[in-house]
Order: sequence, then structure tokens, then C-alpha cells
Amino acid sequence: MLPHLPNHREAINLLLQQFSRSGTPGGKAALFSGASAPGGLPGERQVLNVIQGDAVPQKFIPKLIKLYPDGRFPFDRLVKFYDFTKINRAIADSKHGTTIKPVLLISH
Repeated sequence: MLPHLPNHREAINLLLQQFSRSGTPGGKAALFSGASAPGGLPGERQVLNVIQGDAVPQKFIPKLIKLYPDGRFPFDRLVKFYDFTKINRAIADSKHGTTIKPVLLISH
């Protein structure tokens, strides 16, 4: 079991350390966070950086939305909205892990 970590960078580093030590030699792990994948892991292990995977958005997004009413995909907790004038705050919150997906709002 992983300990609670204050931000996703620390969690990713911990997972990569564990994979380096105990992953199957020649095995692969995938990062779905958009974080950079390291190179040169021991035992010919590889870490892949997956941004969107092979999902077809027109099919996958409606499936995710159907999970929301049951509390099985709480996307409202993943997104935080910021006025464009608060762009630096949005970046800082994202770097510190207090916001998972900052969305900037540009008013006309």
C-alpha cells in the first residue's frame, strides 16, 4: 500500500522507484499523468508516457459521463476553474498537486 503523498510528483517518484526495484525485468509501466518517463531503468524495464491512450473520445467520454451520477467518476473534483488573470495561481496549484486539472476562463 502506498502512503498518502502531498502531491502527484512524489507519488510518481515512489511508483517509479518501486517499479525499478521490483518490476519484471523487461516489463513496462505506463504513466497516465503526463509526467516525463525516465530512461535507463535497470533490467531493461521501460516506462511509457501515455497522454490519451487509444480511446476514441466520441465513445469514451460519454461512458465516463454515465459513471458520474453513481459517484464512479467524480470529474467535478478533478477540475478547478480559474479566471485567466489567475494563471500563475493555476500553474502553482497544479505543480503543488492542489489542483489536478486547472481550467482557465477567458472572459470577453
